[in-house]
Amino acid sequence: MAYSQVTSRMPALKELAHVDEAGLGLALSSLGAGSLLGFATIPFLLKHISSRTMLRSATVANVALLFGIPLVFNLESLCVTFAFLGLAFAYFEVAMNTQIINLELKSGGQYMLRMHAGFNVGALTGSLSGSAFAFYSIGVGANLLAVGLFFCIPLILGSLFLLEDVTPEGMDKKKGMGKIPLAVIFCGIFALCAYTIEGAVAEWGSLVMIQEKNASESLAALVYGSFSFVTALTRFGADKLRSMIGDFRLILFGALTAFLGMSIVIFTSSPYLTLFAYGLCGVGLAPVVPVILSKVGHRNDIHPAAATTVVSLFGYSGVLVVPPSLGLLANQYGLINAMFLPLGLIFVVVMSSFVIRKMKG
Repeated sequence: MAYSQVTSRMPALKELAHVDEAGLGLALSSLGAGSLLGFATIPFLLKHISSRTMLRSATVANVALLFGIPLVFNLESLCVTFAFLGLAFAYFEVAMNTQIINLELKSGGQYMLRMHAGFNVGALTGSLSGSAFAFYSIGVGANLLAVGLFFCIPLILGSLFLLEDVTPEGMDKKKGMGKIPLAVIFCGIFALCAYTIEGAVAEWGSLVMIQEKNASESLAALVYGSFSFVTALTRFGADKLRSMIGDFRLILFGALTAFLGMSIVIFTSSPYLTLFAYGLCGVGLAPVVPVILSKVGHRNDIHPAAATTVVSLFGYSGVLVVPPSLGLLANQYGLINAMFLPLGLIFVVVMSSFVIRKMKG
């Protein structure tokens, strides 16, 4: 919700900081760079603090930064603020994933998919509320102040209910922050594919609808919202399905569904069928990253927080590189032909599911 509030008010922030499109792009790059720095430093921090402490601290930092964003006045202040926001987001995400793994290890249940469904609900809620604030001409300062105050709720609840870190059975408590198992690196590459496909839908889906399918702007604007909506619905129900059919079948059938959806996007001329196909991609990809995070977090040869950090680092690195590269492919070969890249990445996910079947954790 916090992230989508910031992105939904980009025009107001652009005006507030007196920057042009190039400056805004630099600020967004600072956000990504801050996130990568956060992921890179997490293994060192976790030698000294628990995920519970990290999550509390990251929540406080997020609130403070949301209050501070309206105070930016030029490009430099916007870039610095966004870099710290990316840093806080990274710490927040890894600590949050680790807390769910603690719950799974402690209870024997499966909760990662439902927790990640909350991200999609927050993205939708943040976009809609940010749009409402903008529609009623409410300033970005009052907007982010309201969100920051709302964010105090998980801060208070977190102080009461967060868990101490749980060590997976068979793992030395001091082990896991050093050498990274090859299987975890593979899972990071696996997640990179899934993250970048979602990034391609978010950044290029509406443009595909308008330029290639002759859709109206109002219909094209529904692409990422509908993708997030069906992703959330799928994740809310997929934990139970996961316990019934297992990780391998869940990821395989999901990847095949996403492959069908992206194929329809490429080959259909109907904007409505294209919108439906993007929904299929959301349904198919929904379980991939949460299942991977849960799987690496249950290993006994690496600390759960370190494992989820590696996966997130690979995933976000891909988001920073692959979706922007689609613009280069589009200029060279056409936008719809550039969509064969995410289609190929989905095929990698299909094939990788067979490796996941043999992986412990």
